[in-house]
Order: sequence, then C-alpha cells, then structure tokens
Amino acid sequence: MYLYVIYSTRFMKIVIIGGTGHIGSFLVPRLVLDGHEVISLSRLDRKPYFHHVAWESVRQISINREIDERENKFADKILR
Repeated sequence: MYLYVIYSTRFMKIVIIGGTGHIGSFLVPRLVLDGHEVISLSRLDRKPYFHHVAWESVRQISINREIDERENKFADKILR
C-alpha cells in the first residue's frame, strides 16, 4: 500500500469541535505544525490529554451550547 500526500502552500483557519478530547489532543498540534490557524472548541474548560508547545498558539473556546445558542452567542464566540 502506498500513501501519497499532496502538500499545499495554502494555510487554513480550522475549527476543531472537541479539540481537547482524545483525537483532538493529537490532531490540533499536527495542524498547527503544518502552519494552519486552529481554533479549539470544547464544552468544558479543560486541557488536552498531553501538552505540546503547539497548543500555545491555539485559540481555545469553552462553550455551553444550550445557553450560547439561546442567547444567540454561539457563532460570535467563534468568529471573534
């Protein structure tokens, strides 16, 4: 099996829902190291499973979806 990876010079702003969870804890640093701007959303104010220096450049947002949607603030927290 061969895996071909195509690298682009285009960098993206990426929003990860559940960024401090198990998969996000590994995915977010990799995206940052690849040059992307990353925003991590989580329901609780919690830290990722393991520390990586890349987390210092990640914008982390804690949300309470029910309250934020009711008060019409959900999108505003992400778009700031």
